[in-house]
Amino acid sequence: MESAELETIRSRLISLPEPGTRRLTLSDFRTAVAIFFLVFLATLPVALPFAFISEAHRALRVSNGIALLMLFLGGYYLGHHGRGRPWLSGLVTLGVGVLLVWATIALGG
Repeated sequence: MESAELETIRSRLISLPEPGTRRLTLSDFRTAVAIFFLVFLATLPVALPFAFISEAHRALRVSNGIALLMLFLGGYYLGHHGRGRPWLSGLVTLGVGVLLVWATIALGG
């Protein structure tokens, strides 16, 4: 960039209004807690095999199976909720999951 272009950008940035200050509300904290529990509860079933199965490779495969089951159920629910074809939606979502697991295994995971 030339100095004239940089000066144009700098002048535009200076002319922007100052961002307003926004305080966090109780609703913001409730939303943050809800998101935390959503992520925690979504990952807990996938992580549990590592707590109960001592052999890491077997725990990984059980974890993969649980994740694939959860993907199928999520796809099925999405298809049912969208008034589409739930089985097809579940199987497509499962297929994407299987491809991702296959790619992970092929890359050494």
